[in-house]
Amino acid sequence: MKTDALAPEQPFELAVDFSDSQVKVVRSVLEGESMYMGTLPALVSEQEPGRWQGQALVGACTEASMLWAWVLDIEHNGIPRQLKFRFEVSR
Repeated sequence: MKTDALAPEQPFELAVDFSDSQVKVVRSVLEGESMYMGTLPALVSEQEPGRWQGQALVGACTEASMLWAWVLDIEHNGIPRQLKFRFEVSR
């Protein structure tokens, strides 16, 4: 994800590649890190084995810059894990 091009209320692409195609994404959301903004959907689907891709957008914040997290709940061989990718959006 190229964070220099992100802007509030503008759709952007999400993509993650796993080296093991058996990894499944069971939940994908965006959460405000520097300020509570609720949980926003970040819908992704498997495009090819191990590659998950989708689109999302974040809301506008009163601050000039906002730290967000893309939170992925994944499962691999029956074992659940959570991944968190942090990124910044400026207005």
